[in-house]
Amino acid sequence: MIGISERLTAALEGRYTLERELGQGGMATVYLADDARHRRKVAVKVLRPELAATIGPERFLREIEIAAQLQHPHILPLLDSGEADGFLYYVMPFVDGQSLRERLGRQGELPVNEALKLLVEIVDALSYAHARGVVHRDVKPDNVMLSGRHALVLDFGVAKAVSEASGRNQLTTAGVALGTPAYMAPEQAVADPHLDHRVDIYAVGVMAYELLAGRAPFIGGTPQQVLAAHVTQAPDPLSRHRPGISPVLEAIVMRCLAKRPADRWQSADELLSQLEPLVTSSGGLTPTSTRPVAGWRPERHAGRWIAAAAAGVAIAAVLWKVWPTARPRAPVNLDRVQVTFTGNTWAPSISPDGKRIAFAERQCDSAGICAFDLVVQDAGGAGSTRILRGATNMWSTEWTADGRFLLVGGAINDSWGSYSVPMLGGEPRLLGQGLATLIGNGDTTLIVFRSARDTVAWFRRVGTGDGVVYDSVPFRAPPGDYPLARVTADGRWLVVLTAREQSRILTIADRGGRIRDSLVFPHNRVWQAFPIAGTNAIGVASGMEGVGDANDLIVYRIDETGRLTGAADTVAHQLDVDWLDMGRGGELLIGAGPAEYSVSSFRWEPFLKPAFPLRHLAVSTTISVTGGLSPDGRQVMLARSVIRNGRVLRQLSLMSSDSGAERALGSPRDIVDWDLGEREIFIGYRRHDSVVVATLDPATGGSRDLRAYPADEYGGVEASAPGGFVMYTPLGDRIRRVLAPGLPDTTFATPPTFGHIMDAEPSPDGRAVAIVGWDAREDSILVFRMSLVDGSTTRLATLTGEGADALRWLPDGSLIVPVRETAQTIALYRLSTTTGPPQRLGLLPRFSATYRFSADGRRGIVRARESKTDLHIIRNFRELVGH
Repeated sequence: MIGISERLTAALEGRYTLERELGQGGMATVYLADDARHRRKVAVKVLRPELAATIGPERFLREIEIAAQLQHPHILPLLDSGEADGFLYYVMPFVDGQSLRERLGRQGELPVNEALKLLVEIVDALSYAHARGVVHRDVKPDNVMLSGRHALVLDFGVAKAVSEASGRNQLTTAGVALGTPAYMAPEQAVADPHLDHRVDIYAVGVMAYELLAGRAPFIGGTPQQVLAAHVTQAPDPLSRHRPGISPVLEAIVMRCLAKRPADRWQSADELLSQLEPLVTSSGGLTPTSTRPVAGWRPERHAGRWIAAAAAGVAIAAVLWKVWPTARPRAPVNLDRVQVTFTGNTWAPSISPDGKRIAFAERQCDSAGICAFDLVVQDAGGAGSTRILRGATNMWSTEWTADGRFLLVGGAINDSWGSYSVPMLGGEPRLLGQGLATLIGNGDTTLIVFRSARDTVAWFRRVGTGDGVVYDSVPFRAPPGDYPLARVTADGRWLVVLTAREQSRILTIADRGGRIRDSLVFPHNRVWQAFPIAGTNAIGVASGMEGVGDANDLIVYRIDETGRLTGAADTVAHQLDVDWLDMGRGGELLIGAGPAEYSVSSFRWEPFLKPAFPLRHLAVSTTISVTGGLSPDGRQVMLARSVIRNGRVLRQLSLMSSDSGAERALGSPRDIVDWDLGEREIFIGYRRHDSVVVATLDPATGGSRDLRAYPADEYGGVEASAPGGFVMYTPLGDRIRRVLAPGLPDTTFATPPTFGHIMDAEPSPDGRAVAIVGWDAREDSILVFRMSLVDGSTTRLATLTGEGADALRWLPDGSLIVPVRETAQTIALYRLSTTTGPPQRLGLLPRFSATYRFSADGRRGIVRARESKTDLHIIRNFRELVGH
């Protein structure tokens, strides 16, 4: 019987003369041959017979033709392919060198600079092929030849051609492995039918790990064990096997090895942009620098709903100083290094010694249900560990001075508040329901509010480890939402930032809660203030909210008496960040990333049952935009943030909820809020120290001023038929009736047991208003009806959740109430205003989304926010303060 070798020699006679076998792989046997026509040495790869029989020549040759189109300096070209006597083969140039596998077998791990150079060339080849729709699917050292000092990737597209030609995207075809277990991405290992170019990114990560560590990240006794490890096990940090590795390079490699394709580098081009800066002409390493993209400042603090529950404290007799103009400094070089690469960080903080960082990381399952894990990571970007899993929400983290605990603000174990989480493991301890900061060597100062009518807030000092309450002192805070406090490094002063509707107030208080000095910042331009370690200075992040414009970092000094002294200095421009924290060594931790806002409309058929996907996308932008829906559901109103002469204004526009062009309404204004009525639009806009309530004509965009109110008396405006409006105050405890036909303007107080107003919606006939609010005493959401004739009230429901979106009256006199039930879901309730318990209609996805509904309940809009945030460390920030 004639053997395979003899049959093959005879079949190729006249074209290629086989000299000897060079090796065998899972799919093919490779031979050294002479090309008779061109008189050159070539490598002929012949598919295994059982695989060739499964595929058939026509499909194989048709698919492999794509790979033949690739022409790149680091891709070994395909010279020829064909079928002869049942054999399927393809031909490549013969490289008189060694494979990367042979090099590793003889030498083990490579020098870092050499490994980097090879990786750059390999990824460059991948980038070229991916751009042309070709995925390798079998990237490994065996398929990389070394010619001189350069890498040549071979078999490009062959694994994909084989799998596509066989009509199967699975692990094996006819018993032959398509790919190599040691380099297979998890989705390959589980035979996912929807593979894409990110399997090559994973394989590059495995190969890079092997080049640098001298071993693969997963080692098993059988191929099945290796495949299982790819799917279920986390790889060891690269630095465990190569201790001297750069943290930046390690982070790049480890991101390639992410289990989920969405968590890896999303393209070879993106990976290449990370690797190339690490290679220098001398073969050394240079640090990478990444400029962040605009984030969304208005919703930085996920706990803002707590603020609404706590607002309404009385103003103290303080001499408020006006925000001074910051002095710009000469440009400085920031020593900035990116330390996370998932785009999925939240609420970060840096340890006092600057060696570790903590952050929340959102984890979502296939059904879209999300939770938060608490992650601690080496500040150099190396190994990480999860010390808490499955929290409903997290909005802040902070380290104790001794590093034994993390103070976490969040919703954990079905209760919100401030928790201490042991670094060495153990159950989180609830310290209190309030926003917290750390003092001393593990004590906690909690800012706790009783209700919206309290005249003082309280600093409550609680032991972090044991939860024991030591003392409480009153703090006569300025009026407004959620004072956020930090303690200076020497422990003498509390730095408190209070949010108001039109401003932020920076307050310096002593440990007894006595105010020493304050600054007012207009137009909500300040969103974070923090003590600068080792100095008597405060860093203030100042920017234009919601516009995506860059932030400045401004420095103020505190003298011995607690007064803010001297003019402010701007020490850094264009940081454009979402989160800030500072270590005691002077390192500044920055969370930065892009945010995208979208407003989409949808229909509900039948009544109040969602029919997704969304029918129409009104707008998608990286500039903050909000949306409203007319009562009849036919028009969407958009409000964009824009900059005019250095001021943040809002441009209003209208468009159909189904289709059509967007139409601007007049010029941009300093608009606080707005509401669509049946025939007109009500707005509240700033003019000097007042807020003017006006109407806009939807047809012409013309406006008419109605009333002016002092800025600190204005809360929000809601259109009320026919032709009037209602307002609620900043303290959230009063409703004003204005321009109601036949009735004088007047003010009604909410019930004494009621907390803070979240939303108010007048009834269609203008004779009542539905109000939803948060009651801190009951830790619940209250909904009640108030008569706009005599101010009498009726409680409609007590609901459980984190807050509520906009109410909407239905034609039958009932109400839709969207309740932010968890971090992932909004529960829709229907309330009768006369009898009966609340009717729970169903759930909507919530994360960073708000909903509005039409009066018949059959149309709606959703405003969503998606962001990607990674962490960066500026190591020389304290030096910049003295620059």
